[in-house]
Amino acid sequence: MSNRLLVFIAVLFLLPTFACRTPMEEASSPAAEAAAWERDSVGKTAGGEDPTETTGASPTQEGLESGSPPVHPATPAGGDSIDGARRAGAGTPVDVAEWQVYRDDRYGIEFRYPPEYVVASEADQPPPRPLIHQVRVLERFQIGSAIENRLPPRFAVDVYANPSGQPLDAWLETSGVIGNLERFSVDPISVGGREGAKLTNSLQLAPNVFYYVTVGPYVYRFTPLGLFGDQILASVTLSP
Repeated sequence: MSNRLLVFIAVLFLLPTFACRTPMEEASSPAAEAAAWERDSVGKTAGGEDPTETTGASPTQEGLESGSPPVHPATPAGGDSIDGARRAGAGTPVDVAEWQVYRDDRYGIEFRYPPEYVVASEADQPPPRPLIHQVRVLERFQIGSAIENRLPPRFAVDVYANPSGQPLDAWLETSGVIGNLERFSVDPISVGGREGAKLTNSLQLAPNVFYYVTVGPYVYRFTPLGLFGDQILASVTLSP
């Protein structure tokens, strides 16, 4: 018997076996099971849940059905910070009457800050630096962090020496504290009933807005950065 005839007989014998293979048998094959596992695992979250089960459709499907781009949940600004969680209520009036009070009689500073905040540090700087005193206000959950000293404060006060009582504009130009004044836009403002200047550098990342006021032998710089920064700034009082 020739080899060609043997091959023909083998094909005739095996053909009914493949033709009669049921969908269930096909699905239970090792290759099909592996493909199904991979397909199911790709669409699941780390907890093993399918993100489309609660919505009934994926973000892409929703966008196609509605004719508009898919909408994804937004991450609150500031991550898990208190400021970030309350960003949506930033325009709501805040009653500061029950806030804590910070007072420094030596430098004549007083301001109010919310209970979620903590005066993290006060530090005198040795002369002859122009900067002689700093106050940093952080959120309570930031205290004790390994990078606490490198975190941008929610509100900061820097006190600079101005022994000759220079006018603010002259001090800003000659003190060397801010470098090139031309990088900033300068607007007149008032802090604690004292006339001063608001300096904004739109090319710099936050903090990039600073409020300067001069009183007697000191120049004060206020840096409001957090959600309640403007309210804290509005509560400032300065005594000569």
